[in-house]
Amino acid sequence: MEDVLSKFKESVDSLLVEVNGKAEEIKENFNSFKDVFGKELDVQSENLKTYKSRLEAKGKKIFDSEAILNDVKEEAGFVINDVKTSVDRLLDIMKDTVSKAK
Repeated sequence: MEDVLSKFKESVDSLLVEVNGKAEEIKENFNSFKDVFGKELDVQSENLKTYKSRLEAKGKKIFDSEAILNDVKEEAGFVINDVKTSVDRLLDIMKDTVSKAK
């Protein structure tokens, strides 16, 4: 009976070691993803500052409503493209993290 209990304890201990290892791996992957996401947010913040500055500069010019509309559309296109690029990068990182976890 002691032999069975000993083997069971060894199995449980082995399982706990494996689970703890996987938990640590998940934690590391999450921290890595969090760092990348934070850097991406910083990049987008800088991009928004640039867009703001450009729009302010254009706002100081004399122009008509058509020019305003064209400028806003142009800047909106830049924002959308940057967001798409960021989302694509984050999805690639998530896919890579998931595939590494498997």
